[in-house]
Amino acid sequence: NKHGVETNINVPLPPGSGSGAYRKAFDRIVVPAIERFKPDLILVSSGFDASFMDPLSCMMLTSDDFRGFADDLVKLAMRF
Repeated sequence: NKHGVETNINVPLPPGSGSGAYRKAFDRIVVPAIERFKPDLILVSSGFDASFMDPLSCMMLTSDDFRGFADDLVKLAMRF
């Protein structure tokens, strides 16, 4: 859709999800959606509530995970 309608993606993951669950969601849902849409701009709301150090979220990502996903998004964005 050229106007951005129906182009937001939410991927709910259960508490305790870590690198593996996030990687699967990224590779199976996020990457194909970006490839399909071919955006001119990718904005990332990068809160850290998925961090293992956040006491409220119960997620298990590390700084290396955040860095890896950011690197992957940059590489993906360079293709468009």
